[in-house]
Amino acid sequence: MLDHWERWNPWDSVDGSDRSDSRFREAQWHRSKLGIRQLSLLSALPDAKLSPIGRRRLRELERKARSIGWRLEAPRGTRGGTVISPLPQQATERMSDARWLSAIRGYRDDSGKQWLDNCVLGGARQLAGVLEERTKVQPERFARLLLTVPEDATEAYYEAIVRGLKDDALPLDLLARVAERVHDRPGRPHGRWLAQTIASHGGSQLSPDLLDMIAWYATEASDPAEEGWRSDTAGQESAFGGDPRFHGINSVRGSAAQVIATLIAQDVAYWEYFTPVLEPMVDDPSVAVRTCVADACIQVLRYDRPRAIRLFLRLCDSDDILLTARSIEDFIYYTATKELESIRPILERMLESPQAAARQAASRQATLAALSLEEARPLADTALNGDAEMRQGVAEVLAFNVQRAVSA
Repeated sequence: MLDHWERWNPWDSVDGSDRSDSRFREAQWHRSKLGIRQLSLLSALPDAKLSPIGRRRLRELERKARSIGWRLEAPRGTRGGTVISPLPQQATERMSDARWLSAIRGYRDDSGKQWLDNCVLGGARQLAGVLEERTKVQPERFARLLLTVPEDATEAYYEAIVRGLKDDALPLDLLARVAERVHDRPGRPHGRWLAQTIASHGGSQLSPDLLDMIAWYATEASDPAEEGWRSDTAGQESAFGGDPRFHGINSVRGSAAQVIATLIAQDVAYWEYFTPVLEPMVDDPSVAVRTCVADACIQVLRYDRPRAIRLFLRLCDSDDILLTARSIEDFIYYTATKELESIRPILERMLESPQAAARQAASRQATLAALSLEEARPLADTALNGDAEMRQGVAEVLAFNVQRAVSA
Protein backbone atom coordinates (compact mmCIF):
# COMPACT_ATOMS: atom_id res chain seq x y z
CA MET A 1 0.00 0.00 0.00
CA LEU A 2 2.80 2.42 0.87
CA ASP A 3 4.60 1.71 -2.40
CA HIS A 4 1.58 2.98 -4.26
CA TRP A 5 0.29 5.56 -1.88
CA GLU A 6 0.14 8.25 -4.54
CA ARG A 7 -2.65 6.31 -6.24
CA TRP A 8 -4.64 5.98 -2.99
CA ASN A 9 -7.51 8.47 -2.93
CA PRO A 10 -10.05 7.29 -0.31
CA TRP A 11 -12.11 10.50 -0.24
CA ASP A 12 -14.17 12.39 -2.69
CA SER A 13 -13.10 15.73 -1.30
CA VAL A 14 -15.99 18.13 -1.02
CA ASP A 15 -13.76 21.16 -0.74
CA GLY A 16 -11.26 19.96 -3.31
CA SER A 17 -8.37 19.94 -0.81
CA ASP A 18 -5.58 17.41 -1.16
CA ARG A 19 -5.48 15.12 1.90
CA SER A 20 -3.14 12.44 0.56
CA ASP A 21 -0.07 13.80 2.36
CA SER A 22 -1.73 13.46 5.76
CA ARG A 23 -3.01 9.98 4.89
CA PHE A 24 0.48 8.94 3.81
CA ARG A 25 1.94 10.09 7.12
CA GLU A 26 -0.83 8.28 8.97
CA ALA A 27 -0.15 5.09 7.01
CA GLN A 28 3.59 5.37 7.76
CA TRP A 29 2.83 5.67 11.46
CA HIS A 30 0.53 2.63 11.44
CA ARG A 31 3.15 0.57 9.55
CA SER A 32 5.83 1.57 12.06
CA LYS A 33 3.63 0.38 14.93
CA LEU A 34 2.15 -2.69 13.23
CA GLY A 35 3.08 -5.76 15.22
CA ILE A 36 4.77 -4.10 18.19
CA ARG A 37 2.06 -5.29 20.57
CA GLN A 38 2.33 -8.80 19.14
CA LEU A 39 6.08 -8.68 19.71
CA SER A 40 5.57 -7.48 23.30
CA LEU A 41 3.21 -10.37 24.02
CA LEU A 42 5.06 -13.15 22.19
CA SER A 43 8.47 -12.21 23.59
CA ALA A 44 7.04 -12.31 27.13
CA LEU A 45 5.96 -15.96 26.75
CA PRO A 46 8.30 -18.94 27.24
CA ASP A 47 9.42 -20.30 23.87
CA ALA A 48 8.19 -23.79 24.81
CA LYS A 49 4.66 -22.40 25.21
CA LEU A 50 4.55 -21.06 21.65
CA SER A 51 3.10 -23.00 18.74
CA PRO A 52 5.16 -23.35 15.54
CA ILE A 53 3.14 -20.53 14.01
CA GLY A 54 3.73 -18.38 17.09
CA ARG A 55 7.50 -19.01 17.03
CA ARG A 56 7.66 -18.21 13.31
CA ARG A 57 5.73 -14.97 13.86
CA LEU A 58 8.04 -14.03 16.73
CA ARG A 59 11.14 -14.49 14.53
CA GLU A 60 9.55 -12.31 11.83
CA LEU A 61 8.80 -9.58 14.32
CA GLU A 62 12.29 -9.73 15.83
CA ARG A 63 13.80 -9.22 12.35
CA LYS A 64 11.44 -6.29 11.76
CA ALA A 65 12.37 -4.82 15.14
CA ARG A 66 16.08 -4.88 14.26
CA SER A 67 15.46 -3.34 10.84
CA ILE A 68 13.38 -0.34 12.00
CA GLY A 69 14.81 0.13 15.50
CA TRP A 70 11.94 -0.95 17.70
CA ARG A 71 12.65 -0.81 21.43
CA LEU A 72 10.30 -2.56 23.81
CA GLU A 73 9.63 -0.64 27.01
CA ALA A 74 10.09 -2.44 30.29
CA PRO A 75 6.73 -3.47 31.82
CA ARG A 76 5.30 -0.96 34.27
CA GLY A 77 3.42 -1.74 37.41
CA THR A 78 0.32 0.08 38.58
CA ARG A 79 0.87 3.82 38.83
CA GLY A 80 -0.98 6.45 40.77
CA GLY A 81 -0.75 10.14 41.34
CA THR A 82 -2.59 13.43 41.68
CA VAL A 83 -4.12 14.90 38.53
CA ILE A 84 -2.97 18.53 38.30
CA SER A 85 -3.79 21.50 36.11
CA PRO A 86 -2.05 21.61 32.72
CA LEU A 87 -1.03 25.19 33.53
CA PRO A 88 0.93 25.91 36.73
CA GLN A 89 -0.74 28.09 39.33
CA GLN A 90 2.04 30.68 39.21
CA ALA A 91 1.42 31.15 35.49
CA THR A 92 -2.37 31.45 35.83
CA GLU A 93 -1.98 34.20 38.43
CA ARG A 94 -0.35 36.39 35.75
CA MET A 95 -2.53 35.40 32.79
CA SER A 96 -4.43 38.10 30.92
CA ASP A 97 -8.03 37.65 29.83
CA ALA A 98 -6.83 36.94 26.29
CA ARG A 99 -4.56 34.16 27.52
CA TRP A 100 -7.38 32.68 29.61
CA LEU A 101 -9.62 32.57 26.56
CA SER A 102 -6.80 30.97 24.57
CA ALA A 103 -6.34 28.32 27.28
CA ILE A 104 -10.10 27.67 27.37
CA ARG A 105 -10.05 27.12 23.61
CA GLY A 106 -6.96 24.95 23.82
CA TYR A 107 -8.05 22.62 26.61
CA ARG A 108 -11.46 21.42 25.47
CA ASP A 109 -11.61 18.07 27.26
CA ASP A 110 -9.72 15.76 29.60
CA SER A 111 -8.09 13.61 26.94
CA GLY A 112 -4.36 13.49 26.37
CA LYS A 113 -3.31 13.27 30.02
CA GLN A 114 0.46 13.06 30.52
CA TRP A 115 2.39 11.29 33.27
CA LEU A 116 5.00 13.29 35.12
CA ASP A 117 7.23 11.87 37.85
CA ASN A 118 4.56 11.53 40.53
CA CYS A 119 1.45 13.14 39.10
CA VAL A 120 -0.69 13.38 36.00
CA LEU A 121 -1.02 16.47 33.86
CA GLY A 122 -4.77 16.91 33.47
CA GLY A 123 -7.04 18.74 31.04
CA ALA A 124 -10.10 20.95 31.01
CA ARG A 125 -11.56 19.90 34.36
CA GLN A 126 -8.32 20.53 36.23
CA LEU A 127 -7.82 23.90 34.53
CA ALA A 128 -11.42 24.76 35.42
CA GLY A 129 -10.60 24.12 39.08
CA VAL A 130 -7.85 26.75 38.88
CA LEU A 131 -10.24 29.11 37.09
CA GLU A 132 -12.71 28.76 39.97
CA GLU A 133 -10.05 29.74 42.49
CA ARG A 134 -8.98 32.75 40.42
CA THR A 135 -12.65 33.81 40.18
CA LYS A 136 -12.89 33.89 43.98
CA VAL A 137 -9.91 36.25 44.05
CA GLN A 138 -11.15 38.56 41.25
CA PRO A 139 -14.91 37.98 40.96
CA GLU A 140 -15.85 40.98 38.82
CA ARG A 141 -13.03 40.38 36.36
CA PHE A 142 -13.96 36.75 35.76
CA ALA A 143 -17.68 37.49 35.74
CA ARG A 144 -16.98 39.74 32.77
CA LEU A 145 -14.69 37.11 31.27
CA LEU A 146 -17.57 34.59 31.36
CA LEU A 147 -19.53 36.89 29.05
CA THR A 148 -16.82 36.37 26.39
CA VAL A 149 -16.17 32.64 26.83
CA PRO A 150 -16.69 30.88 23.47
CA GLU A 151 -20.07 29.25 22.93
CA ASP A 152 -18.40 25.91 22.14
CA ALA A 153 -16.24 25.89 25.29
CA THR A 154 -16.61 22.92 27.59
CA GLU A 155 -19.22 23.43 30.31
CA ALA A 156 -16.60 22.93 33.04
CA TYR A 157 -15.39 26.51 32.52
CA TYR A 158 -18.86 28.01 32.85
CA GLU A 159 -19.47 25.97 35.99
CA ALA A 160 -16.14 27.00 37.48
CA ILE A 161 -16.85 30.72 37.19
CA VAL A 162 -20.42 30.36 38.48
CA ARG A 163 -19.19 28.42 41.51
CA GLY A 164 -16.44 30.96 42.11
CA LEU A 165 -18.93 33.83 42.15
CA LYS A 166 -20.97 32.39 45.03
CA ASP A 167 -20.94 34.64 48.11
CA ASP A 168 -19.24 37.51 46.22
CA ALA A 169 -21.12 40.80 46.06
CA LEU A 170 -21.32 41.42 42.32
CA PRO A 171 -23.20 44.46 41.03
CA LEU A 172 -26.71 43.23 40.33
CA ASP A 173 -26.61 44.29 36.68
CA LEU A 174 -23.47 42.21 36.11
CA LEU A 175 -24.96 39.28 38.07
CA ALA A 176 -28.04 39.44 35.84
CA ARG A 177 -25.93 39.34 32.65
CA VAL A 178 -23.87 36.41 33.94
CA ALA A 179 -26.98 34.52 35.06
CA GLU A 180 -28.71 35.06 31.74
CA ARG A 181 -25.67 33.81 29.80
CA VAL A 182 -25.38 30.67 31.93
CA HIS A 183 -29.13 30.03 32.13
CA ASP A 184 -29.34 30.08 28.33
CA ARG A 185 -26.68 27.39 27.85
CA PRO A 186 -28.00 24.36 25.88
CA GLY A 187 -29.72 21.94 28.25
CA ARG A 188 -29.33 24.40 31.16
CA PRO A 189 -26.70 22.21 32.87
CA HIS A 190 -25.66 24.63 35.64
CA GLY A 191 -28.87 25.05 37.60
CA ARG A 192 -27.58 23.64 40.86
CA TRP A 193 -24.75 26.16 41.14
CA LEU A 194 -26.42 29.09 39.39
CA ALA A 195 -29.37 29.11 41.79
CA GLN A 196 -27.01 29.09 44.77
CA THR A 197 -24.90 31.90 43.34
CA ILE A 198 -27.95 34.06 42.66
CA ALA A 199 -29.32 33.43 46.17
CA SER A 200 -25.97 34.33 47.75
CA HIS A 201 -26.69 37.89 46.54
CA GLY A 202 -30.12 37.86 48.15
CA GLY A 203 -29.18 40.63 50.58
CA SER A 204 -29.68 42.98 47.67
CA GLN A 205 -33.16 42.98 46.23
CA LEU A 206 -33.03 40.38 43.46
CA SER A 207 -34.91 41.16 40.28
CA PRO A 208 -37.94 39.13 39.15
CA ASP A 209 -35.88 37.80 36.23
CA LEU A 210 -33.33 36.30 38.62
CA LEU A 211 -36.06 34.87 40.84
CA ASP A 212 -37.73 33.40 37.75
CA MET A 213 -34.56 31.45 37.03
CA ILE A 214 -34.51 29.96 40.53
CA ALA A 215 -38.20 29.08 40.25
CA TRP A 216 -37.57 27.37 36.91
CA TYR A 217 -34.86 25.15 38.38
CA ALA A 218 -37.09 24.31 41.38
CA THR A 219 -40.02 23.20 39.25
CA GLU A 220 -38.91 22.48 35.67
CA ALA A 221 -35.37 21.08 35.82
CA SER A 222 -35.09 17.41 34.85
CA ASP A 223 -32.66 16.49 37.63
CA PRO A 224 -33.38 14.25 39.43
CA ALA A 225 -34.99 12.11 36.75
CA GLU A 226 -35.17 9.09 39.04
CA GLU A 227 -34.71 8.08 42.66
CA GLY A 228 -30.99 7.38 42.48
CA TRP A 229 -30.76 6.73 46.23
CA ARG A 230 -32.77 3.52 45.78
CA SER A 231 -31.09 0.23 44.86
CA ASP A 232 -33.00 -1.69 42.20
CA THR A 233 -30.71 -4.71 42.41
CA ALA A 234 -30.63 -7.02 45.42
CA GLY A 235 -27.30 -6.84 47.20
CA GLN A 236 -26.20 -3.77 45.25
CA GLU A 237 -25.08 -0.78 47.29
CA SER A 238 -27.42 2.19 46.91
CA ALA A 239 -26.21 5.49 45.56
CA PHE A 240 -26.06 8.40 48.02
CA GLY A 241 -25.81 5.88 50.85
CA GLY A 242 -29.47 5.05 50.35
CA ASP A 243 -30.36 8.47 51.81
CA PRO A 244 -32.99 10.43 49.85
CA ARG A 245 -32.02 13.65 51.63
CA PHE A 246 -28.40 13.31 50.48
CA HIS A 247 -29.65 12.76 46.94
CA GLY A 248 -32.00 15.72 47.19
CA ILE A 249 -29.40 18.29 48.21
CA ASN A 250 -27.17 17.09 45.36
CA SER A 251 -29.88 17.45 42.71
CA VAL A 252 -30.96 20.56 40.80
CA ARG A 253 -34.59 20.74 41.99
CA GLY A 254 -33.66 19.81 45.55
CA SER A 255 -30.86 22.37 45.71
CA ALA A 256 -33.16 25.05 44.27
CA ALA A 257 -35.75 24.21 46.94
CA GLN A 258 -33.16 24.86 49.63
CA VAL A 259 -32.23 28.12 47.95
CA ILE A 260 -35.88 29.20 48.05
CA ALA A 261 -36.06 28.29 51.75
CA THR A 262 -33.03 30.51 52.41
CA LEU A 263 -34.51 33.45 50.52
CA ILE A 264 -37.94 33.14 52.19
CA ALA A 265 -36.23 33.25 55.60
CA GLN A 266 -34.31 36.33 54.50
CA ASP A 267 -37.08 38.66 53.34
CA VAL A 268 -40.87 38.69 53.25
CA ALA A 269 -40.68 39.97 49.66
CA TYR A 270 -39.20 36.65 48.61
CA TRP A 271 -42.00 34.81 50.43
CA GLU A 272 -44.55 36.83 48.49
CA TYR A 273 -42.82 36.01 45.20
CA PHE A 274 -42.41 32.27 45.85
CA THR A 275 -45.89 31.67 47.34
CA PRO A 276 -47.35 30.33 44.05
CA VAL A 277 -44.12 28.47 43.22
CA LEU A 278 -44.40 26.33 46.36
CA GLU A 279 -47.71 24.83 45.21
CA PRO A 280 -46.18 22.59 42.51
CA MET A 281 -43.02 22.06 44.56
CA VAL A 282 -44.82 20.14 47.33
CA ASP A 283 -46.17 17.76 44.67
CA ASP A 284 -42.74 16.97 43.25
CA PRO A 285 -42.57 13.34 42.04
CA SER A 286 -39.21 12.79 43.75
CA VAL A 287 -39.02 11.82 47.41
CA ALA A 288 -35.45 13.14 47.44
CA VAL A 289 -36.60 16.59 46.34
CA ARG A 290 -39.51 16.63 48.83
CA THR A 291 -37.06 16.27 51.71
CA CYS A 292 -35.65 19.64 50.60
CA VAL A 293 -39.03 21.26 49.92
CA ALA A 294 -39.82 20.59 53.60
CA ASP A 295 -37.15 23.20 54.44
CA ALA A 296 -39.16 25.78 52.51
CA CYS A 297 -42.34 24.77 54.34
CA ILE A 298 -40.56 25.40 57.64
CA GLN A 299 -39.68 28.95 56.58
CA VAL A 300 -43.25 29.64 55.49
CA LEU A 301 -44.22 29.24 59.17
CA ARG A 302 -42.70 32.70 59.69
CA TYR A 303 -45.46 34.35 57.66
CA ASP A 304 -48.48 32.06 57.24
CA ARG A 305 -48.74 29.06 59.56
CA PRO A 306 -52.02 27.64 58.18
CA ARG A 307 -50.67 27.75 54.64
CA ALA A 308 -47.40 26.18 55.75
CA ILE A 309 -49.25 23.28 57.42
CA ARG A 310 -51.48 22.77 54.41
CA LEU A 311 -48.45 22.62 52.12
CA PHE A 312 -46.68 20.27 54.53
CA LEU A 313 -49.58 17.83 54.67
CA ARG A 314 -49.64 17.67 50.86
CA LEU A 315 -45.88 17.21 50.84
CA CYS A 316 -46.13 14.18 53.16
CA ASP A 317 -48.58 12.43 50.82
CA SER A 318 -45.78 10.24 49.54
CA ASP A 319 -43.67 7.16 50.30
CA ASP A 320 -43.14 6.51 54.03
CA ILE A 321 -39.37 6.84 53.51
CA LEU A 322 -40.00 10.61 53.25
CA LEU A 323 -41.12 10.60 56.89
CA THR A 324 -37.62 9.55 57.98
CA ALA A 325 -36.09 12.85 56.80
CA ARG A 326 -34.80 15.21 59.46
CA SER A 327 -36.57 18.12 57.76
CA ILE A 328 -39.94 16.38 58.33
CA GLU A 329 -39.23 15.98 62.02
CA ASP A 330 -38.06 19.61 62.21
CA PHE A 331 -41.38 20.84 60.82
CA ILE A 332 -43.29 18.76 63.38
CA TYR A 333 -41.05 20.15 66.16
CA TYR A 334 -42.04 23.71 65.21
CA THR A 335 -45.77 22.96 65.03
CA ALA A 336 -46.71 20.08 67.35
CA THR A 337 -47.16 22.18 70.50
CA LYS A 338 -49.20 24.93 68.76
CA GLU A 339 -51.07 23.09 66.00
CA LEU A 340 -51.20 19.54 67.38
CA GLU A 341 -54.58 18.67 65.90
CA SER A 342 -53.42 19.67 62.43
CA ILE A 343 -50.23 17.64 62.73
CA ARG A 344 -51.76 14.68 64.60
CA PRO A 345 -52.56 12.64 61.41
CA ILE A 346 -48.88 12.74 60.40
CA LEU A 347 -47.70 11.77 63.88
CA GLU A 348 -50.13 8.85 63.99
CA ARG A 349 -49.04 7.69 60.55
CA MET A 350 -45.38 7.90 61.56
CA LEU A 351 -45.98 5.91 64.75
CA GLU A 352 -47.45 3.12 62.63
CA SER A 353 -44.91 3.41 59.81
CA PRO A 354 -42.86 0.39 58.67
CA GLN A 355 -39.87 2.76 58.69
CA ALA A 356 -38.10 2.49 62.05
CA ALA A 357 -36.57 5.96 61.74
CA ALA A 358 -40.03 7.48 61.20
CA ARG A 359 -41.45 5.70 64.27
CA GLN A 360 -38.55 6.91 66.37
CA ALA A 361 -38.84 10.52 65.16
CA ALA A 362 -42.59 10.56 65.86
CA SER A 363 -41.96 9.13 69.33
CA ARG A 364 -39.53 11.94 70.11
CA GLN A 365 -41.93 14.66 68.98
CA ALA A 366 -44.99 13.09 70.63
CA THR A 367 -43.13 12.84 73.94
CA LEU A 368 -41.87 16.40 73.66
CA ALA A 369 -45.38 17.68 72.96
CA ALA A 370 -46.79 15.65 75.86
CA LEU A 371 -44.51 17.49 78.29
CA SER A 372 -46.61 20.61 77.75
CA LEU A 373 -49.89 19.37 76.21
CA GLU A 374 -52.29 16.94 77.88
CA GLU A 375 -53.83 16.21 74.47
CA ALA A 376 -50.50 14.72 73.30
CA ARG A 377 -50.37 12.15 76.12
CA PRO A 378 -52.13 9.37 74.12
CA LEU A 379 -49.54 9.72 71.35
CA ALA A 380 -46.69 9.59 73.89
CA ASP A 381 -48.27 6.53 75.56
CA THR A 382 -48.41 4.77 72.19
CA ALA A 383 -44.70 5.48 71.77
CA LEU A 384 -43.85 4.40 75.31
CA ASN A 385 -45.60 1.06 74.78
CA GLY A 386 -44.23 0.55 71.31
CA ASP A 387 -41.22 -1.31 69.93
CA ALA A 388 -37.56 -0.71 70.75
CA GLU A 389 -37.13 2.15 68.28
CA MET A 390 -40.17 3.97 69.66
CA ARG A 391 -39.10 3.50 73.29
CA GLN A 392 -35.65 4.78 72.40
CA GLY A 393 -37.21 7.95 70.97
CA VAL A 394 -39.11 8.49 74.22
CA ALA A 395 -36.00 7.82 76.30
CA GLU A 396 -33.91 10.33 74.31
CA VAL A 397 -36.34 13.17 75.05
CA LEU A 398 -36.82 12.29 78.73
CA ALA A 399 -33.09 11.84 79.31
CA PHE A 400 -32.35 15.23 77.73
CA ASN A 401 -34.96 16.99 79.86
CA VAL A 402 -33.80 15.30 83.07
CA GLN A 403 -30.22 16.29 82.32
CA ARG A 404 -31.26 19.88 81.63
CA ALA A 405 -33.27 20.00 84.87
CA VAL A 406 -30.29 18.75 86.90
CA SER A 407 -27.97 21.27 85.23
CA ALA A 408 -30.38 24.09 86.03
